[in-house]
Amino acid sequence: MAIATKAATLATIQTTIKRALIAFFSAIASIALSALAFLATPVSLNAETYTDLDSAIAATLIHMSKGRIVSEALRLGVPLNLTWSCYQNEEKACGVCESYRLRLKGFALAKVVDPIAYEAR
Repeated sequence: MAIATKAATLATIQTTIKRALIAFFSAIASIALSALAFLATPVSLNAETYTDLDSAIAATLIHMSKGRIVSEALRLGVPLNLTWSCYQNEEKACGVCESYRLRLKGFALAKVVDPIAYEAR
């Protein structure tokens, strides 16, 4: 077999292995996310901490209003200018998707201005 043919065969094998590994790890990630969602569901419904072996998931903000969450974040020094909720854009927040309507409501209730850039408010 010629060297060029061997190289092409090796490249094909490498590509096949890469694709198989990507598919494998994507499946593992999907299973992990499903397991997390399963574990988190009772927490979000009951606002309690669910513990299993060495892990715990807590929904500590579930009973807080959006305004109180923003106020508490400011009190704790959370850099809210580094947080992001938009599903539409990556450069500037859209200001119109449901996630951002809730975010803006929280800042309004806390009586502070959201520090990130928006396309529309």
